[in-house]
Parts: sequence; structure tokens; C-alpha cells
Amino acid sequence: MRSGTIAGLLGMCALHGLEALPGLWSAALLPVALHVAVSRRYAAAGWFAAGFLWALVHAHATIAARLPVALDGEDLVLTGRIASIPAVAQNRIRFDFRAETGFGSGPARIRISWYENRHGPPPDLAAGETWRLVVRLRNPRGLRNPGGFDYETWLYRHGVSAQGYVRAGDPRIERVAAAGRFDPSRIRFELTRKLREIDGLGPAGALVEALTVGVRDRISGDQRETLRRTGTAHLLAISGLHIGLAAGLGFAIGRFSGPWLLPSVAPLRLGAILGISVAVGYAALAGFSLPTRRALVMAAVVLGALCARRRLPGSAVFCLGLLAVLMLDPPAVLDPGFWLSFCAVAVLLYGMGGRQRGSGSMLHWQRWGLPQIVVTVGLAPLVLHWFDEQPLVGPIANAAAIPIVGVFVLPVLLVGSLCLALPGELAESAGGLLVWAGARGLDMLWWLLDLLADLGPRYSLAIDQSLLATVLAMIGAAIVLAPPGLPGRWTGAMWFAPLLWWSPEVPGEGEFRAAFLDVGHGLAVVVETRDRVLVYDTGAGHAGGIVGSYLGWRGHTGIDTIVISHADFDHVGGYPVLVRRLPARHVLANEGVPGAEPCVAGLAWTWNGVRFDTLHPPSPRWRGNDGSCVLRVTAGGRTMLLTGDIENRAERWMLRHAHDLRTDILLAPHHGSRTSSGPDFVDATGAGHVVFSVRHGNSWRMPDPAVLARYRALGSTVHRTDRDGAIIASIRSSGAIEFRHWRAGWFWHAH
Repeated sequence: MRSGTIAGLLGMCALHGLEALPGLWSAALLPVALHVAVSRRYAAAGWFAAGFLWALVHAHATIAARLPVALDGEDLVLTGRIASIPAVAQNRIRFDFRAETGFGSGPARIRISWYENRHGPPPDLAAGETWRLVVRLRNPRGLRNPGGFDYETWLYRHGVSAQGYVRAGDPRIERVAAAGRFDPSRIRFELTRKLREIDGLGPAGALVEALTVGVRDRISGDQRETLRRTGTAHLLAISGLHIGLAAGLGFAIGRFSGPWLLPSVAPLRLGAILGISVAVGYAALAGFSLPTRRALVMAAVVLGALCARRRLPGSAVFCLGLLAVLMLDPPAVLDPGFWLSFCAVAVLLYGMGGRQRGSGSMLHWQRWGLPQIVVTVGLAPLVLHWFDEQPLVGPIANAAAIPIVGVFVLPVLLVGSLCLALPGELAESAGGLLVWAGARGLDMLWWLLDLLADLGPRYSLAIDQSLLATVLAMIGAAIVLAPPGLPGRWTGAMWFAPLLWWSPEVPGEGEFRAAFLDVGHGLAVVVETRDRVLVYDTGAGHAGGIVGSYLGWRGHTGIDTIVISHADFDHVGGYPVLVRRLPARHVLANEGVPGAEPCVAGLAWTWNGVRFDTLHPPSPRWRGNDGSCVLRVTAGGRTMLLTGDIENRAERWMLRHAHDLRTDILLAPHHGSRTSSGPDFVDATGAGHVVFSVRHGNSWRMPDPAVLARYRALGSTVHRTDRDGAIIASIRSSGAIEFRHWRAGWFWHAH
């Protein structure tokens, strides 16, 4: 069974490494593969084929459930249920909608935003309600950037069939029915509302919501940064750790109270039943999210074996849980959380075998500290591969945080939540008091995490993302964690070298590399010379994280200069997020960033043989789009012109006052709007390459067809972030120009 499970896992991984799906007819071979799997001679090959074909069936079903191409961008009337707790932002509400009618061939899960507009703010929405909505949808699509979060893969993993927004103001929109009294979605929503009404929770209130009902949208940027710096983000994502703690709590209660409560039932069996029940209830509070479902299956396998009085080896229980998860959810192999959770269990089974756990005292350091060291070393290759960072204080932070959360905070919050869900003022008062006590425990924990985040060093490296380097590092971790009797275990550290010693290609003297990042509607450009980096605009709020991830992927720990073209949110909104993650030594901006140095025509500097010149505006008094700071970058006799959102007025000023606007690479002004890129300006630039930073399917229909026609008539090569993803342009000292498009190429990505 063990080898068969691993072979099936590899088969599913192979399917999800394809750029195009084989035909569904291939699934007809699944019975043959299973027949071979149960044979003795070629069992591993049979399990591999069975895993591949089972994942193929699931993938075809998921892709087939997507929005039909003919309905992309059309208004649809859908009826269905609100399937998540609505996330409220400044001017919109976002929620998952389970459409029952009006969507293609059947029910579908859709991510919908309801924006505030001239008709007023969105109505109060509650999870579990049934609505008739008029929506405009598009197929799942995400931003594509090196080193960044692959949102499109996340949508595929969660079975989201479409994205869209409500056509607010349409008279056909109607609340059809309230949520049922015992609807789990309504219970979660009401519990969330009660948690927010408890006085005195303070900043810990957002953490309480994350731990009890899995709602994380109110966690602040500073709190997320602390979690990232200490390697404890997993503590606030209801996952294997929390489900395991809940199951263990239920098991302990049943095991030790059984002889007094139900003497006729074996204590182990009662503990197992109660443990599974508590785990199911906690998973329901979290909305049965994918990580909780995965952990619930694993807990059910372990406790089910106890209930059946079967003594199974740890490896057999591990493989049973892994097989059950893969059968229910083949795309789980795309989720870092899947690998981290199962590898953590595998590492503990392997690394703690044959080791002394210390004395029987619960306070002995080896009882809490040694498992943290084993997990940190064992998972380091995967953590570095996915997140480019390994906090050195992680083992210390987790050694303190896990027992605090598991022994005190989580049990108190679970009991408090149960009380809040019961009727009656007494139950509600007791629940509020318990939740308040849990929040105070989180406050104390947070003081420690803040201290470690400020004092503790961490790795932030450019990591070789190749599978080979990661596998070699995992082999090294296995050698380091081998049983104490194995000589030369220290040599395992050498196997990490290919993962850590890789460095990204950097421009040479007199060369630069420019990355036009895919940030949707907005702009963010990273310009690198041999040992300096400049960021031109930071996109909207979410884009600050995209820029930070890209810079981390490139091995940067700080920013030499940030240039903010102007104060529109889609150009400066990501600035606070970015500088919270990476410090900036110098900032040029005329508005939007207090204390910045003005960016006006005439500034010039040189980095590593690359010259930077500001061409516009003539003074900081120019504001808005036409006040955008225009930056020219020159190397190898070639130039690149970054124009922000300038429009016809600023273009005419530059034509009169700039000596030479000819350029080889041009960032199209104002995303290619019809109020920019006038004929005279286009002719004056003579751009060989023009880049449009635009969002796919944007409502402004940018770039304008007439603007595109002007550049094509000039002979320019057109690059678009909505079509090409991030666009990487390099100018060599020889004058050679190279372009690379960051397209994702898996079968679930839009093409």
C-alpha cells in the first residue's frame, strides 16, 4: 500500500505538470490501470497510471464546469446561495456564490464582487441567503508574475468556475430567501457577527476570527508581516495543526471522562468518537475549507483506527490518510499547504524515530523544542522553494506559539464559540468572557512574536526554483535527520548548496533589466542595474505585495529608489505595502508620498554605467495624470521611456521642450487611453517596442484601438501585460534588446 500510494501521488503530479490535457477518452484505461495495480509484478506502474487517469477525470470535470466562452463578458441572471462569509472592504463586498440556475450546464461556484456606485453601497449580505443576481462574469484568470502568487492556480484548486461583479441597480436583483435556521453558513455568519460585537478584543479580534471561523480578511498588514517574519502564519490558517489539536482535545476528554460518563463504552473508543466529532464541528466552523477537509480526513483515519482497535504502523496511517485525500481531491498536489502538512507528518515520523524525547516532564525542552527543530530542518527545502524565505527564529517562535495556542487559546476559543452559538443570555455572556480571555492570551503571544520579528534574523534569498535543486535539498535534510547511529550526518547540509547558491542573472556594467509587472489595472516597473534597483510606481494596494515578491525572488533586500509618477491609487496604492516589506533609501514623488523629494525635469543620475533622466513635469505644481513624472533610462546607446499617465497636454509640452524623445522601449502613456499617445508624440518617439500595462477585460477598453493602430503603423512591436503576463526587457551593453514574456503554461491557465 505504501509504494502504491506514493506511485499514485506521482501520477497525479505528472498530470498537473502538463500544458494541455489529454482527451477524456484516455480515462477509459482507468479499469486497466487498476487491474495492473492489484497485480504483484507491475503494481507501482499500475498505481502511477491510476493516479494519472483519476486526476485526468477530475481535471476535465473542473474545466468543463467553467463559464462557457460565449457568456464571457455577458450579463447573466443567476439564482443561488451566498456560500461564504462576505468580506467587506472600503467600497465593495466580495463573496463566493453558489449558482444553482442561470449558469451554463449546472451549479457552479463563482467569486463575485458587489461595488458601491451611484445606486448606493451594497446591501447587507449574510452567508446562506438565496439571491437572484444580475452579474457580468469572466472565466477564471489571474496575474502572472515571476516569484508571485499564482491566483489562477488557486481558483482552479478551489473549483471556482468564474469571476465577476454584480450589475448594481438592476431591478431584477432580489433577495429570494433568508438562510435556513440550521444552515452551517448562517451559523458561521452569526458567530462572526457576535465575535465582532464583543467589547475589548482590540487588534486580537481579527486573530480570534481567523482561529474560530477561518475569516482572515480583517488581519492587518502589520500582523501579517509579523507572522511572515516569525514563520507562524500557519497558526492563523485553520489547517492540520488546528484540526489535530481539536481532535486531540476531544479524544482526551472522552478518554479520561469515559469511565465516569459511559462505563459500558471502552475509553479509547469513546475518545476516538468524541475526537472525530469535535474535529468535524471545528471544520464546520471553518466552512469546510480545503485545508480543513484534508486534515479532517487524516484525523478520521487515525481515530478510526483507534475506534476499530486496530494497531497500525504510523507509516500505514500516513499513507491511508494521503490516499484518501488524493482520491477526494486530486488537485491538492498543486497546493503548498498539502505538501507542507503531509511532509511535516512524514518528517516527524522519520526524524523523531529512535530519538529520546527527554524526561517525562512536559516542561523538558526536548518535548517541545526537538520536534520544532526536526520540522524546521525537514521542511526548509520546501519553505525556501515556495516562499524564498526561512525565518531563523521560526523554531523558537513555533515552540512557544504552538503550545500557547494549542493548550490554552484554541480550547478557550472553541468553548467560547460554542457558548455564543447557544441561545440564552447566560451562554452568550459566558462565551463572550471566554473569547475575551482567549484574546488576551493572543495579546501575550503577540508581544513575543513582535519581539522575535524585530530581533530575529531571517533568510531572504534568491532561490533556485528548479525541482532538481529542491529534491537534492530534501535528500540532504533526510541525511541530517537520519537516526543518530548514521555517521557523517553533517554532510547532508552540503546537499542544500544547489538550492541556496543559485543567483539570478544580473545585468552587467552598462546594462539594465526592466520588469513590467502584471498588476491588473495599474503600473509597476522594476529597473535593475548591476547592483542597484529602482521601482517606478507600485500599482494599486495589492500590487505592493507583487512587487515585493518579485524583488525577493530576485534576491533584493531593499530598494535604492522609488519613483511615484503621480498620486492615482493604481500607481501609488501599493507603496505602503511595499515599503513595509522592503525599505526604500530614496523616494521621488510630487504627491501621494509625504516627505518625498520632488520629481521634476532636469534630475539625472548614473548607476553602473546606466543613465537616468527625468523629463517631466517642469514643476511640482503640475498635478494629476499630466503631472506624471517621466523617466528616461539609457544604456548601450538604447533608451527606455517610462511615461506614467501623461495625456495630450503633457505630451505637447514634452514635444516643445524635450530635445529628443526617440526611444527603443516605450511605456504607453496612460495605459493606451484615447486621450494619450497623440499622433505627433507617437511619431516623435519612433518606439521599436511599446508596452501596455492593462488589466484583462478592463471596463475602459484600454488600449484604445486607434492608439494601437498608431503604434502598429509606426512598426512598433506591441507587448501587453493582460495577454503576456509580466514583460521582462533587457538592454545589453552592446545595444542588443531582449524581451521575455512571463506566461504560465499549465492546462488550467487561460491562453
